Amino acid sequence: MHEFESRPWVITVIRAQGYRPLRPEKSWRPIVSVVVDQHQHYEVNLGCDGQNPNLRERFMMLGADGRSRVDIDVYYQAPSKKKRKKRYLVAKASLSLQALSKLRDTANSLKIPLSPVVQPSIRRLARGGTVSVYLVAVLEVPETQARLHVLQDSLTSEDQYDDDLKSLGRSSPRFQSESDRTSDFSCSSRALTPPAPPELSDIRICRGYTSDTDDDRPLDDHVKCINDSYDSYAFTDNADSSAVVDVVPLAPSLLPSYTEQISVDNSLTFIDALVDSFSCYSELREACRDSEYESILEKLTSEWYFVGASLVALAGLDAAVFGFSSGSLFSVNTFARSSIALGSVASGIGIAIDGWFLLVYSGASAKKFQKFARDVYGKYLFFCISSRLPAVCMFVSACALMSFLLSVAWSAWPTAVLVMCFIAGSLISLQFIVYGLHSMVICMTEIFRRARRGLMWCVRRPSNNVLEHNVSEK
Repeated sequence: MHEFESRPWVITVIRAQGYRPLRPEKSWRPIVSVVVDQHQHYEVNLGCDGQNPNLRERFMMLGADGRSRVDIDVYYQAPSKKKRKKRYLVAKASLSLQALSKLRDTANSLKIPLSPVVQPSIRRLARGGTVSVYLVAVLEVPETQARLHVLQDSLTSEDQYDDDLKSLGRSSPRFQSESDRTSDFSCSSRALTPPAPPELSDIRICRGYTSDTDDDRPLDDHVKCINDSYDSYAFTDNADSSAVVDVVPLAPSLLPSYTEQISVDNSLTFIDALVDSFSCYSELREACRDSEYESILEKLTSEWYFVGASLVALAGLDAAVFGFSSGSLFSVNTFARSSIALGSVASGIGIAIDGWFLLVYSGASAKKFQKFARDVYGKYLFFCISSRLPAVCMFVSACALMSFLLSVAWSAWPTAVLVMCFIAGSLISLQFIVYGLHSMVICMTEIFRRARRGLMWCVRRPSNNVLEHNVSEK
């Protein structure tokens, strides 16, 4: 007997839902009874909240198959001190194990609907409401039974013929290989796959083949018996020949896939690597599809819009400085005037270049973007350089404006300028400062350790010489 076939069906009761309106009591504990084929009985007492207090207790249905009948009854028992307590049936359900297995989800849990036997309490039932009683349980199906159900379900619909062939193609070869692997007898390399069980007699299974057919070695008796069973076993005894389905043991997931990556030389020269450090040069080189080019263009367009707005703001500040008169509160020296002039020039150039890029590339398609971005050498090198010019102009204008403000503030309060610049510079370069201090501490520790080792060696050396001299004198 196979290992999988020896495993029984197992059910674990988790909880009951919607049972409280069946009794007028405020809270009561349901008793769930499970009977399989009228000879295997299992019973569990649930809590007042409907939960099973002992989830480790499971009911193993020995000798059951998919056609076995399962009767589920829910009882109410009044709490009293009498030895013989009367039970009242409140809900029940009767269905086969195969029907139960179809209610399972991915976690093997299922929600079994129960039919109320008694009228629900009007006091506990909402107006216009109905009673829906469910039993939540976990059903463990043997693997061979689960595969058999999948095959049987796939033959019930002719409209989904193609999808059923794929599912059968995935499950059929694995069923045969596992049966060969778990068999109790040893089989040579020339043995064929044994015939299908009677439950699958309506499926035409592809006949196996023999390996090493060029040699003349005789087959053993067991292999001959298997080969003869294919000729004697009736796979197509059904009267309705249209129900016979050829199971194709081929599925897309079983086909070999080409996984080798084509190696492309994407090495960059020094100039290419330098340009790629501040632009999207490598992304443009490696782009192949239109969606990739559109993504790059969208990112550049967003940058140009943001840089253009920033340049306009900086240009407005520079223009406002031109209105300072000589009798203003703060004095403007030559360095401040040079800084504001440099910022104005950078802002004006940046606005012009940014407007040109937006005019040409805004709303362009992927093909148009590729055509305009290529230079005379067929590369994207010069486009990547020029595309960052508006950002460079914004940076120069911002630095010039900062120099102007620092120069004007220096004449009023030099100490504040030095302290603020020192704090800002320290925070910006904090990682390098910490790294330098850490390296210095490690270096000093190493120097101290080596000095200590050398000192200890110098102290031990004379003592050894004295001992050797005393030994030589004796």
